[in-house]
Amino acid sequence: MFDPWIGKNYGNRHNSLSGFRLLLLGESHYTHNPEAVGVPNPSFTNEVVEALAIDSSYVFFKRLSHLSTGITRERWDDRENYEFWHSVAFYNFVPDMLAHKARPSNQQWAAGRAAFPQQLQRIQPDGVIVCGLALWWWVLDSLPGGVDAHPPAQGIARSETTQFIRIPHITGARGASAYSYAVSRPIVAAMLNQH
Repeated sequence: MFDPWIGKNYGNRHNSLSGFRLLLLGESHYTHNPEAVGVPNPSFTNEVVEALAIDSSYVFFKRLSHLSTGITRERWDDRENYEFWHSVAFYNFVPDMLAHKARPSNQQWAAGRAAFPQQLQRIQPDGVIVCGLALWWWVLDSLPGGVDAHPPAQGIARSETTQFIRIPHITGARGASAYSYAVSRPIVAAMLNQH
């Protein structure tokens, strides 16, 4: 099980999202080290966000920050990046470390489904950006009390307290199911503006 990243200004009304509690939800962590596969490392998500989102510009995290803020790459700087990542929460749904390029098993997905409600209770987001088409269905299935989705296949759903938005994996496939900033940004902006 991995602990979520929760930025030090998460939920603070003076943060870069004006206090909106945004959870960025990824699918899983991967490793090239076969000895690390399946080994619990609770602090790993926090280490990854520090190293790849704040101290570096790994494409997955960079695209999430631009999508969430609407600030273009040309105007983005280290200060805004730091402020953004300390204003959000990040969590990976699958609670096991996977081998590089492996896909989660049904058992691993089910473990994520069982753990997710507890993480939602801990993080208490106003909104969640769900990164991945396969992940979307597992998220919807994990929510206690279900969701109000019109229809859920369109990628917008609401629980009693939280809005969920599905985007294609931000660094994934090409073609009809590929991520598009132009398509996804207005949906994310609408969610953030409801706050």
